[in-house]
Amino acid sequence: MKLINLFKTMTFVVIILCAIGISNDLNAQTLQQRLANKLAKKIEAKQAKNGKGPFKFDPNVSQSVTAAEWEDGTYDIYDFNGDACNKSGGKTTLKFIKKDGKVVSVSKDDSAPYVADQEGISEFVRYFRSEGDYKIIFTKKWAFIFTGEEGEKGKYFIEKLGRYADAKMVEEYVKNAKVNQAADIEAYEKNQAALASKKAEEQKAIWSIEGKKVTKIVITDIKAPYSFGYYRPFSFQVTATLADGKTISTKDGGFWSDYTINYKNGDVSNGTVQDTKFITGDKIVVEVKSKFDGSIKATADVVMDYSETLTFSNQSNNWGESAFNYRLEVKERPHAVTGKPVIMIKSIDLSGYAKPKYVIIDATKTLNINTNGANGYKTVGTGNSTGPGANAGDGGNITVIKDPSVKNFNINYTMDGGTGGAGTAGYNRGRDGRDGVYKEEVRKVSF
Repeated sequence: MKLINLFKTMTFVVIILCAIGISNDLNAQTLQQRLANKLAKKIEAKQAKNGKGPFKFDPNVSQSVTAAEWEDGTYDIYDFNGDACNKSGGKTTLKFIKKDGKVVSVSKDDSAPYVADQEGISEFVRYFRSEGDYKIIFTKKWAFIFTGEEGEKGKYFIEKLGRYADAKMVEEYVKNAKVNQAADIEAYEKNQAALASKKAEEQKAIWSIEGKKVTKIVITDIKAPYSFGYYRPFSFQVTATLADGKTISTKDGGFWSDYTINYKNGDVSNGTVQDTKFITGDKIVVEVKSKFDGSIKATADVVMDYSETLTFSNQSNNWGESAFNYRLEVKERPHAVTGKPVIMIKSIDLSGYAKPKYVIIDATKTLNINTNGANGYKTVGTGNSTGPGANAGDGGNITVIKDPSVKNFNINYTMDGGTGGAGTAGYNRGRDGRDGVYKEEVRKVSF
């Protein structure tokens, strides 16, 4: 029994000694690690202080604070192209505008100041921006000029021979620091939306006819910058008279959205007369209705002026392709309003590619139409790329069907075939395209 107890006691002592030894080893290792870490931090801090080491941007520190450690002066420039940095020999002068110990703006070479990226919105600054696309960002020892939204396009370093890793840190800072502006930006946008809504309500109270008693509306100021013809825009204004005698005009700020506008007798798109149909009665009838009371409406006539020469450009624009063939049906009659002789023209693409065009011109004016073939492509290159030039496209044929009513129809046309493309040395030029054929027939036209 005593022998057993002695054995247990000796085992317990051995365990304690082993534990003490392990503990001493752990303490020694921990102390060694602490010393190493402390030394590493000192080295890193010294490197950062000298502008050489692995400097880390703190995304929670505003540039208005970091830049405040800089002073006005002239600094060296180092060109940067993404993977290399070289001293350019140039210099730049920086001046800092500070308020309450923080930088408000930076002037570079006496140019317009670089201001906070969210000036007037957030006090946190990610970078300072110029009137153009240039931005500048600062560490304690160097600065970086870049373009792009998040620093991805570096231009040059200031006061340091920079590295690609430094440029990437700028990019990361610009991206990660944005979270510090989020609340300010959200509040600003809400405030702007509220102001815009308030302004809209104020404008509506003054310039909208909604909720007001309107006795009549009239269409005024019908005008065109050129003439009231095909492919030409025209404009007009609407004036509403209220029960109290006051007027609200779109010319002064009245809401176009208060009205429904329709065009009769022709096809009008964006205030421009289209060629999809003939103009009935030679006038566009503009009809305007109040959206709030359909019985309040007005109409006005836009009398068509056909005194401009028209041109149909129907030549082929693709290498070596032939132009399409066309048939023109023409009829003469008097203008429904002015009585002047006019020619109605229906242009039909015989390939079926395009829809027919319907236009009218004064009988004294000329219709120009081009149906030229495209040139052949020039062969260029070496080896297997050599060879003859490509063939050109043919000119399109034009056939005019004249109604017996037509006394005089002026038409000017070109139907030239294209020129064959040149071949490489030793090879022939491509075939020239043939010219189109023009002919006229007199027979009754129905439209």
